[in-house]
Amino acid sequence: MSTSRLQRALRACILSIIFIPVPVLATMITVVYGDIDGFGFTDVSALVDGSGAAADKNSNGILDEGDSLPSLGTLPGIGPGSDDHFDNRDTETVITPYVDPTITDNGFTANSVLPIDFSFTLPTGHFVTSATFSLLGGDFSFSNETAHTISVDGLPTGEFLNTGGIEFFDGRISLTEILINNASLLGAFSDGTASFGLNFSTAPDDIAIDYAQLTIVTAAVPEPGILALLGLSLAGLVVTRKRKR
Repeated sequence: MSTSRLQRALRACILSIIFIPVPVLATMITVVYGDIDGFGFTDVSALVDGSGAAADKNSNGILDEGDSLPSLGTLPGIGPGSDDHFDNRDTETVITPYVDPTITDNGFTANSVLPIDFSFTLPTGHFVTSATFSLLGGDFSFSNETAHTISVDGLPTGEFLNTGGIEFFDGRISLTEILINNASLLGAFSDGTASFGLNFSTAPDDIAIDYAQLTIVTAAVPEPGILALLGLSLAGLVVTRKRKR
Protein backbone atom coordinates (compact mmCIF):
# COMPACT_ATOMS: atom_id res chain seq x y z
CA MET A 1 0.00 0.00 0.00
CA SER A 2 1.35 3.43 -0.90
CA THR A 3 2.13 5.96 1.83
CA SER A 4 -0.73 8.24 0.76
CA ARG A 5 -3.26 5.39 0.87
CA LEU A 6 -1.99 4.30 4.27
CA GLN A 7 -2.32 7.84 5.55
CA ARG A 8 -5.88 8.11 4.28
CA ALA A 9 -6.81 4.77 5.85
CA LEU A 10 -5.36 5.72 9.22
CA ARG A 11 -7.05 9.12 9.15
CA ALA A 12 -10.39 7.47 8.38
CA CYS A 13 -9.86 5.07 11.27
CA ILE A 14 -9.09 7.90 13.67
CA LEU A 15 -12.06 9.95 12.50
CA SER A 16 -14.36 6.97 12.93
CA ILE A 17 -13.22 6.61 16.55
CA ILE A 18 -13.46 10.32 17.31
CA PHE A 19 -16.75 11.15 15.60
CA ILE A 20 -18.80 7.96 15.98
CA PRO A 21 -20.57 8.24 19.35
CA VAL A 22 -19.59 5.56 21.83
CA PRO A 23 -22.45 4.81 24.23
CA VAL A 24 -21.62 5.37 27.89
CA LEU A 25 -23.80 3.31 30.21
CA ALA A 26 -24.98 5.51 33.08
CA THR A 27 -26.74 4.32 36.22
CA MET A 28 -28.54 6.21 38.99
CA ILE A 29 -28.51 4.83 42.53
CA THR A 30 -30.72 6.29 45.28
CA VAL A 31 -30.36 5.40 48.97
CA VAL A 32 -32.74 6.83 51.58
CA TYR A 33 -31.86 7.11 55.27
CA GLY A 34 -35.25 7.27 56.96
CA ASP A 35 -38.77 6.89 55.61
CA ILE A 36 -39.92 10.33 54.32
CA ASP A 37 -43.01 10.46 56.51
CA GLY A 38 -43.09 13.99 57.89
CA PHE A 39 -41.13 13.18 61.05
CA GLY A 40 -43.54 10.34 61.82
CA PHE A 41 -46.57 12.55 62.59
CA THR A 42 -49.67 10.92 61.10
CA ASP A 43 -52.02 13.83 61.83
CA VAL A 44 -50.65 17.37 61.65
CA SER A 45 -53.94 19.28 61.69
CA ALA A 46 -53.68 20.24 65.37
CA LEU A 47 -49.92 20.83 65.50
CA VAL A 48 -48.75 24.39 66.15
CA ASP A 49 -45.39 26.15 66.14
CA GLY A 50 -43.83 28.19 68.94
CA SER A 51 -46.08 31.16 68.25
CA GLY A 52 -49.29 29.12 68.25
CA ALA A 53 -49.73 29.22 64.47
CA ALA A 54 -50.27 26.07 62.42
CA ALA A 55 -47.08 24.05 62.00
CA ASP A 56 -48.24 22.81 58.58
CA LYS A 57 -47.69 26.13 56.80
CA ASN A 58 -48.50 24.87 53.32
CA SER A 59 -51.56 22.87 54.47
CA ASN A 60 -50.58 19.72 52.58
CA GLY A 61 -51.10 17.37 55.50
CA ILE A 62 -47.45 16.55 56.17
CA LEU A 63 -44.57 18.36 57.86
CA ASP A 64 -42.10 19.18 55.10
CA GLU A 65 -40.00 22.01 53.67
CA GLY A 66 -41.16 25.44 54.82
CA ASP A 67 -43.25 24.13 57.72
CA SER A 68 -42.33 24.36 61.40
CA LEU A 69 -41.36 21.79 63.96
CA PRO A 70 -44.28 21.42 66.38
CA SER A 71 -44.42 22.92 69.84
CA LEU A 72 -45.58 19.96 71.94
CA GLY A 73 -44.67 21.01 75.47
CA THR A 74 -46.51 22.89 78.16
CA LEU A 75 -44.02 25.75 78.09
CA PRO A 76 -44.25 28.35 75.31
CA GLY A 77 -41.84 28.34 72.40
CA ILE A 78 -39.70 25.58 71.00
CA GLY A 79 -36.46 24.51 72.58
CA PRO A 80 -34.77 22.79 75.50
CA GLY A 81 -36.97 22.54 78.56
CA SER A 82 -40.24 22.98 76.68
CA ASP A 83 -40.98 19.24 76.50
CA ASP A 84 -41.03 19.33 72.73
CA HIS A 85 -39.12 16.08 72.38
CA PHE A 86 -40.77 13.36 70.32
CA ASP A 87 -39.86 9.87 69.17
CA ASN A 88 -41.97 8.64 66.26
CA ARG A 89 -39.66 5.90 65.06
CA ASP A 90 -41.20 2.72 63.76
CA THR A 91 -39.70 -0.67 62.95
CA GLU A 92 -38.44 0.59 59.59
CA THR A 93 -36.36 3.38 61.07
CA VAL A 94 -35.08 1.74 64.21
CA ILE A 95 -31.76 1.13 62.43
CA THR A 96 -31.50 4.82 61.56
CA PRO A 97 -31.29 6.32 65.05
CA TYR A 98 -31.24 9.97 63.98
CA VAL A 99 -34.50 9.90 62.00
CA ASP A 100 -37.93 10.90 63.42
CA PRO A 101 -36.98 11.34 67.09
CA THR A 102 -35.76 14.62 68.46
CA ILE A 103 -31.98 14.58 68.79
CA THR A 104 -31.16 16.35 72.01
CA ASP A 105 -28.00 18.35 72.57
CA ASN A 106 -26.83 15.80 75.11
CA GLY A 107 -23.68 14.33 73.63
CA PHE A 108 -23.50 16.82 70.76
CA THR A 109 -21.16 19.55 71.88
CA ALA A 110 -19.30 22.19 69.92
CA ASN A 111 -17.16 20.67 67.16
CA SER A 112 -18.96 17.32 67.40
CA VAL A 113 -20.18 15.41 64.33
CA LEU A 114 -23.48 13.63 63.74
CA PRO A 115 -22.77 10.84 61.19
CA ILE A 116 -25.23 9.72 58.52
CA ASP A 117 -23.89 6.59 56.86
CA PHE A 118 -24.88 5.22 53.46
CA SER A 119 -23.95 1.96 51.75
CA PHE A 120 -24.62 0.98 48.15
CA THR A 121 -23.42 -1.34 45.40
CA LEU A 122 -21.69 0.13 42.36
CA PRO A 123 -22.28 -1.70 39.05
CA THR A 124 -19.24 -3.66 37.93
CA GLY A 125 -16.88 -1.50 35.90
CA HIS A 126 -18.58 1.78 36.89
CA PHE A 127 -17.25 4.87 38.65
CA VAL A 128 -19.15 7.70 40.35
CA THR A 129 -19.54 10.88 38.27
CA SER A 130 -21.68 12.89 40.71
CA ALA A 131 -23.57 12.58 43.98
CA THR A 132 -26.41 14.59 45.51
CA PHE A 133 -27.00 14.64 49.26
CA SER A 134 -30.41 15.78 50.54
CA LEU A 135 -31.60 16.22 54.12
CA LEU A 136 -34.94 17.37 55.52
CA GLY A 137 -34.75 18.60 59.08
CA GLY A 138 -34.94 21.47 61.49
CA ASP A 139 -33.55 22.92 64.70
CA PHE A 140 -35.71 23.70 67.71
CA SER A 141 -33.47 26.54 68.78
CA PHE A 142 -34.26 30.23 68.55
CA SER A 143 -30.70 31.11 69.53
CA ASN A 144 -28.14 32.65 67.20
CA GLU A 145 -26.10 29.60 66.30
CA THR A 146 -23.24 29.28 63.86
CA ALA A 147 -24.15 27.46 60.64
CA HIS A 148 -23.47 23.73 60.73
CA THR A 149 -21.28 22.43 57.91
CA ILE A 150 -21.44 19.15 55.97
CA SER A 151 -18.55 16.79 55.32
CA VAL A 152 -18.20 13.46 53.52
CA ASP A 153 -15.80 10.87 54.94
CA GLY A 154 -14.27 13.68 57.00
CA LEU A 155 -13.60 15.92 53.98
CA PRO A 156 -15.33 19.33 53.97
CA THR A 157 -17.85 19.92 51.18
CA GLY A 158 -17.98 23.68 51.72
CA GLU A 159 -21.76 23.44 52.16
CA PHE A 160 -24.03 24.31 55.08
CA LEU A 161 -27.29 23.07 56.57
CA ASN A 162 -29.52 25.66 54.95
CA THR A 163 -31.05 26.19 51.53
CA GLY A 164 -33.51 28.35 49.66
CA GLY A 165 -33.43 31.11 52.27
CA ILE A 166 -34.93 28.83 54.95
CA GLU A 167 -32.27 28.18 57.53
CA PHE A 168 -31.82 24.98 59.48
CA PHE A 169 -32.50 26.90 62.68
CA ASP A 170 -35.28 28.51 64.67
CA GLY A 171 -37.94 25.84 64.42
CA ARG A 172 -38.22 25.92 60.64
CA ILE A 173 -38.01 22.79 58.50
CA SER A 174 -35.63 23.07 55.57
CA LEU A 175 -34.49 20.85 52.73
CA THR A 176 -30.74 20.94 52.23
CA GLU A 177 -29.43 19.70 48.87
CA ILE A 178 -25.79 19.67 47.82
CA LEU A 179 -24.25 18.44 44.57
CA ILE A 180 -20.86 16.77 44.72
CA ASN A 181 -18.91 16.54 41.47
CA ASN A 182 -15.41 17.29 42.72
CA ALA A 183 -13.03 14.44 41.92
CA SER A 184 -11.31 14.64 45.30
CA LEU A 185 -14.65 14.16 47.09
CA LEU A 186 -16.06 11.57 44.68
CA GLY A 187 -13.19 9.26 45.58
CA ALA A 188 -14.95 8.71 48.91
CA PHE A 189 -17.70 6.74 47.12
CA SER A 190 -15.46 4.22 45.37
CA ASP A 191 -15.78 1.59 48.14
CA GLY A 192 -19.59 1.57 48.14
CA THR A 193 -19.94 3.59 51.32
CA ALA A 194 -20.19 7.25 52.23
CA SER A 195 -20.42 8.86 55.65
CA PHE A 196 -21.88 12.36 55.67
CA GLY A 197 -21.18 14.36 58.78
CA LEU A 198 -23.22 17.21 60.21
CA ASN A 199 -20.51 19.25 61.86
CA PHE A 200 -21.67 21.39 64.77
CA SER A 201 -19.33 24.35 65.16
CA THR A 202 -21.37 25.37 68.19
CA ALA A 203 -23.29 23.11 70.55
CA PRO A 204 -26.71 22.61 68.90
CA ASP A 205 -30.00 22.69 70.71
CA ASP A 206 -32.51 19.99 69.94
CA ILE A 207 -32.73 19.08 66.26
CA ALA A 208 -34.94 16.72 64.27
CA ILE A 209 -34.39 14.97 60.93
CA ASP A 210 -37.10 13.41 58.78
CA TYR A 211 -34.83 11.76 56.23
CA ALA A 212 -31.56 11.98 54.37
CA GLN A 213 -31.11 10.81 50.79
CA LEU A 214 -28.10 10.09 48.61
CA THR A 215 -28.43 9.94 44.82
CA ILE A 216 -25.39 8.71 42.90
CA VAL A 217 -24.81 8.84 39.14
CA THR A 218 -22.27 6.38 37.73
CA ALA A 219 -20.77 5.75 34.31
CA ALA A 220 -19.03 2.77 32.78
CA VAL A 221 -15.27 2.83 32.43
CA PRO A 222 -14.43 3.10 28.67
CA GLU A 223 -13.77 -0.26 27.02
CA PRO A 224 -10.02 -1.05 26.88
CA GLY A 225 -10.38 -2.23 23.27
CA ILE A 226 -11.55 1.19 22.10
CA LEU A 227 -8.73 2.95 23.90
CA ALA A 228 -6.18 0.50 22.49
CA LEU A 229 -7.47 1.00 18.95
CA LEU A 230 -7.27 4.75 19.34
CA GLY A 231 -3.70 4.51 20.61
CA LEU A 232 -2.74 2.22 17.74
CA SER A 233 -4.24 4.59 15.21
CA LEU A 234 -2.43 7.59 16.64
CA ALA A 235 0.83 5.65 16.65
CA GLY A 236 0.31 4.73 13.01
CA LEU A 237 -0.28 8.34 12.09
CA VAL A 238 2.98 9.33 13.75
CA VAL A 239 4.85 6.64 11.79
CA THR A 240 3.42 7.78 8.45
CA ARG A 241 4.37 11.38 9.19
CA LYS A 242 7.93 10.31 9.95
CA ARG A 243 8.07 8.35 6.67
CA LYS A 244 6.78 11.36 4.78
CA ARG A 245 9.60 13.47 6.18
